[in-house]
Amino acid sequence: MKDILKDFLFRWQSGCTEEQSIRLVPDERLRELIEDPLKDKTGERLRTLAIRCNQSDKDFDSLKAACTDLRSIIIEAATGAVPQNIELEPSQKKEYQKHRQCWFKSVEGGKELFDKVTQFGLWPNLKDELLPLVNAARSVANLPIIADLS
Repeated sequence: MKDILKDFLFRWQSGCTEEQSIRLVPDERLRELIEDPLKDKTGERLRTLAIRCNQSDKDFDSLKAACTDLRSIIIEAATGAVPQNIELEPSQKKEYQKHRQCWFKSVEGGKELFDKVTQFGLWPNLKDELLPLVNAARSVANLPIIADLS
């Protein structure tokens, strides 16, 4: 398949774009990662984290104190991962999967994640893997190939 699609077929060695990006976010910027620049999804995101941390408080500081690995919980929520360590009904599993809807799994969310990747200075860590895909898309749009994003 790769020989047919060439750079249009992109797969991470493991995980997904959200996971690869969030793993690079410095601890001191996790609050900014959660914050929706339009402010309409920040509360929903905090709620998904509170559910996953089994906490009633939904503010960032309480969640950070309660969760031993908040970054992993953010990745799980952003990707809609279903917890494997607890018994869940099918409807509960669907609820966990729906958490991704208020994070980055949409066109708008993808743009937001890209903006944060560039604002947080994370692009150089992703460039080697993603730039061929960017250039493949640019070639279809009759845009010149680029060596980096500017």
